[in-house]
Amino acid sequence: MIVIIGIFVFFGAIGGLVMGWICRRQNWPNSTLTCFAALPLVLGGFEHTIPLPDDVTTIERKIIVAATPSQIWQQLLNTPDIQPHEVEQAWMYRIGVPLPIEGVTEL
Repeated sequence: MIVIIGIFVFFGAIGGLVMGWICRRQNWPNSTLTCFAALPLVLGGFEHTIPLPDDVTTIERKIIVAATPSQIWQQLLNTPDIQPHEVEQAWMYRIGVPLPIEGVTEL
């Protein structure tokens, strides 16, 4: 959240300035803006009547590996030489978080 707070503040400020400009240009009365601001509070009183989704989904994936459990755990706990193409689809690396080089677990 700390990483993206700047983006939210920037675009929120831009949105506020644009809406302020539109309101001044259209000469909208303050009561109209008050209605927009109060709308979430009013609708929040009716939200409890809407049923929650009742879906349960399970996804399973099995991969057979010809190795002992100790060999697999060793690879999971200490992962040397992580290649960029192995993590390029992760969203956090798209926003500028440095790519990992290796993963080492210290006990």
